[in-house]
Amino acid sequence: MEGVKVVCWDLDENLGNFESAMLTEEELASVSSSSINPLALRFRIVDVLQEMMARGIVHCITTASPIEYAKEAVSRTGIAEYFHGRLFAGREVMECGLGKKYMPVAQEFGYTAEQARQNMVVVGDKPFDKPVDIEGLVFIQQTNAASYDAVVPYRIVNKLLKEGKGDIKAGFDFLYGNAVQTENGSNRFELSECIKFDVDYVSIRGSDALSHMAPAGKPVVPRILCLPCHSYKEEPVPVPKKKFKIK
Repeated sequence: MEGVKVVCWDLDENLGNFESAMLTEEELASVSSSSINPLALRFRIVDVLQEMMARGIVHCITTASPIEYAKEAVSRTGIAEYFHGRLFAGREVMECGLGKKYMPVAQEFGYTAEQARQNMVVVGDKPFDKPVDIEGLVFIQQTNAASYDAVVPYRIVNKLLKEGKGDIKAGFDFLYGNAVQTENGSNRFELSECIKFDVDYVSIRGSDALSHMAPAGKPVVPRILCLPCHSYKEEPVPVPKKKFKIK
């Protein structure tokens, strides 16, 4: 499928911990270390960003936080170069607490909604990172994402592209069609012994999984919900960080 592939990353608690990004050294010194997380990046996130870029995949940030905060966060942690100013923040993306708007990102690349479904994917840690303005845009959700190796979403994106032959939504359809139903009714797919996730559809107006695709006219979000994978659990790396390579 032709078109630049775009990964839309949520910022906080997904790419790392940035809550102290706007504080000066003096302010940081006066704050209790137990009341605020240190500036830190998700384990191996830099290597994942680099590896994807080397394959022609483009990154952007979609965050509910103000644009000034987003700029400071990527600047102070040294990852600004991987986003090339593609920061979508605040009211530009937030939709009344229901989720986020990704059409601004699509328009940046000249994509229609259909082209966005084929070429874009959302990676976040909370239900309200889901798309609310482009039906069928794939959403990868991993709770407490910053505490896991960034290789997890990296491998899921790779699987989507491989099985969809470059079409991300087609890749999701493959996973959904080959998932195994569990006793509790979840559709589960095992990418490896440790990386497992539920493949489902959620309503744009809610976060509960649907037992099947909603009827025509009922907008839905194709979601990959990562399950806890203890073998990949890693604490965020404080900045400045050590370099790692993907194995």
